[in-house]
Amino acid sequence: MSQDTSPAVHLCVTAPAGAWAGLHDLELALALRDDLRALGLAPTLARRRLQPGAINYVIGVEHGFDAAAAQGHACVLVRGTGEASALSTQARRLLKRWPVLDADPTAVAAYRADAPKAPPFALWQPAPDPATPWQPTPQRPLGLVVEGQLNERQHAVLAGLQRLGLPVHRIDVPLAGPERRALLRQAQAWLALLPRDDAAPDLMALRLAQRHGVPVLAEVSNRAALPSDAAHAHIRWFEARADDLLRALADGLGGPEFAGIAERDWRSRLSDDRLDGARAAWQLGQQVWAAAQQAGSALPVPDRLHLDDGRSGYRPGWFNVGEGGDAAGPLDAAALPRGDGQWTLIDVGERRLDDAATAPLLDTALRLLGPEGRLVLQLGAGDAPNWSERLAPWLDRFWERGMLQQRLSLVHAGALDDGGMPVADAGSNCVRLVLSRADTSLAERSRARVMRNNLALEA
Repeated sequence: MSQDTSPAVHLCVTAPAGAWAGLHDLELALALRDDLRALGLAPTLARRRLQPGAINYVIGVEHGFDAAAAQGHACVLVRGTGEASALSTQARRLLKRWPVLDADPTAVAAYRADAPKAPPFALWQPAPDPATPWQPTPQRPLGLVVEGQLNERQHAVLAGLQRLGLPVHRIDVPLAGPERRALLRQAQAWLALLPRDDAAPDLMALRLAQRHGVPVLAEVSNRAALPSDAAHAHIRWFEARADDLLRALADGLGGPEFAGIAERDWRSRLSDDRLDGARAAWQLGQQVWAAAQQAGSALPVPDRLHLDDGRSGYRPGWFNVGEGGDAAGPLDAAALPRGDGQWTLIDVGERRLDDAATAPLLDTALRLLGPEGRLVLQLGAGDAPNWSERLAPWLDRFWERGMLQQRLSLVHAGALDDGGMPVADAGSNCVRLVLSRADTSLAERSRARVMRNNLALEA
């Protein structure tokens, strides 16, 4: 019996914990996972973590992507929702240099216009979920559902729709997964408004809504200029004029004509080869995997170490110690890929100096740091006022910790607000310290011998 040698598939959501915008990326990741599962694949999904030995679909490069840490991995960058024209310079650079999965061919052409030799890309739009039971639109309790925060222009257009008597249901916070599915299955239609008069429609956002069985009513600046292709099909397009909106609504949200159009569009999407995009995504992934195998690049060994304090979460491109990390703690017992004196940066998160575990943690961090390596430490309210005295055994009176050759040196001390952001207030309750490993001078070592009972001599 032949053995399946297909590579594993992994979905990496890059949004950090606590970011509301990450729910958009989660919704996209769940859609891609469903489509790849329909091809018989078994993708895994994790936040901010690449999987060695797998094709990694990286979702949400707008939140950051450590390209250096990804060397040796087979990665496809998946552009999320939102305007391509609003991408940051860093995101555009990444999308030019890495293989890309996108919903909109026009967007790809725009952000790669000056990169004719860019890596390959594929087009994928989320397919409708065949397990979604169709409910006739007149039987749904909600009218037009509008998600997310609106700008001034969108508020004005929405007010015009409401003056026409259309029922509107607003929800400001993003939803994803079962919660979003539950909302959209109750909607007679999902409304997408352009952020600017000349903005392009967000095809990824439209298809992510449509996959849950809701008719999509989408504003467009020039309906006549829309391509007549599958990428734009089965969407009720309208220009921001009352007559064109009424045309798109046929006999109204609750009318039988609109209900018939909505059901026909849904069933057409189901009967079309709905997995063409997923096959294209998988083929691109296999192509990227083959190229990575041929290149034979070894995976980088991180030289940055992150000790999770229970709040910061997993950091891509770092070696993470703690629950859910690359190794279990504590730091002095963790199985690390590098030894003493080989780490350039260690972040131990927020600590209390009166915690018995902090002193040995600082000792271990100093031992692990390479020459001029840096240690990042955040202190809370109890330690902010007197941290310099409490850290003196590592900074000035280093002999008290049994050290002779190295000590820590202060590089930066900055005040933080309660949300962890830098502030100018020197009396803040929190402080962030950056310390570096420094080799002690001959005079400092001599002083240490004077202060130590055993003269700091080896037995």
